Amino acid sequence: MREHKYALLNESQFDFMCRIVRGRNHEQMTQFKLDVTKAFSKKRAAEPIRREYLPHYHESRDALRDLGAEKHHFINLARTENRLTGLLTGERASADEQQLGLLVCMQKIEQAAFQDAIDSGLSATQALREVSKRIEQFASLMSPTVRIGG
Repeated sequence: MREHKYALLNESQFDFMCRIVRGRNHEQMTQFKLDVTKAFSKKRAAEPIRREYLPHYHESRDALRDLGAEKHHFINLARTENRLTGLLTGERASADEQQLGLLVCMQKIEQAAFQDAIDSGLSATQALREVSKRIEQFASLMSPTVRIGG
């Protein structure tokens, strides 16, 4: 039985390894190198939107907190966002750039709605209803067939 070893490499380490490693099957090795290179390229392309996502996430949650939100308000907001983006609980770390872009757009909508709610003296529950309504309108603009929650 042959023992397998695994290593997590960053892009520079992989590049160096590919320069010195030769496989027995040239075509398979070439395809492997191409696949990994494409994966690193895709990851690099998503980095700008990933960097943009987190600050908007915090701004949205801070605005909701300023409305006196409780734990269930934050959970309901996350569920609404996840339904539109097609993510399940805990999947945001693996979200692709399209899903992250949608999340950033929704967080901008949320920030505006929460600020309007603060200015109008609405409760966190009322603000979340307004957010859901605005996100539903956004979803209908994106695709007339997308409906949140159904």
